[in-house]
Amino acid sequence: MEKEKGSGKKKGNKKEGETFYRAHPISAQPVVGYSETSIASLVVERVLWWALGIVEIILLARLVIAAFGAVGGNALTAFIYAISYPFVWLFFYLFNTLDKINVTSPTFELETLAAMAFYYIVIYIITELIKGFRSSEA
Repeated sequence: MEKEKGSGKKKGNKKEGETFYRAHPISAQPVVGYSETSIASLVVERVLWWALGIVEIILLARLVIAAFGAVGGNALTAFIYAISYPFVWLFFYLFNTLDKINVTSPTFELETLAAMAFYYIVIYIITELIKGFRSSEA
């Protein structure tokens, strides 16, 4: 075996103990072929998750405001109650409670928590169905 200058013995084209990396341009990577329908379904999934995120943030703000007993006459509180009301009104009588437009005492709204869970489950099911249809197309 022949010793070379540097670190290690020569073995083939490489020296022992050294690793040689080759840079590959991005164009050498295989192109993943997405059809227009799969791209559209990916966009729909992303939009659904973004919309859910916005609704969940609004409902979380309502939950926190109600938990601290913010006065409904305040402009910010009234605004948050007004924009969150369409998402929660279906759940108001679910737990035998009254409509909470102007909450004045600290309460934990189970209705808002139920609405958050419901919307998450619905979006999850819809996106899983989209994924299922997309994978069956391939």
